[in-house]
Amino acid sequence: MTDAIQENAQSLGEQILELPEYSSFVDAANEYENHDKAQERLSQVRQLENEIMALQESGGEPEELENKIEELEAAENELHHIEVVQNYFDAAENLEVRLGEINEIISEDLNIDFAQAVY
Repeated sequence: MTDAIQENAQSLGEQILELPEYSSFVDAANEYENHDKAQERLSQVRQLENEIMALQESGGEPEELENKIEELEAAENELHHIEVVQNYFDAAENLEVRLGEINEIISEDLNIDFAQAVY
């Protein structure tokens, strides 16, 4: 990699860090991580997901599996109705849109979808 490309890439990274969308995302992520109720619901969702996987792997009773799925859906619904969680998803979406715009600019010159080409 040439020095100029490396410098431009570092500059782009630094400029992304200065985007209001990035700042909003970091703030929302911190609020989400530090919100007790949101973390409790997230733990509940993960626990239910694990229980469902265990039931599926062990061939558990269909009725028990259905009940766990309903519990999971209710827990996810509760989680997504917590304001800090909504703020987090909104901020993530806004950052994704902005990064998508940056990707389009880079991809246009390369004549490929840059974000997809690197994976």
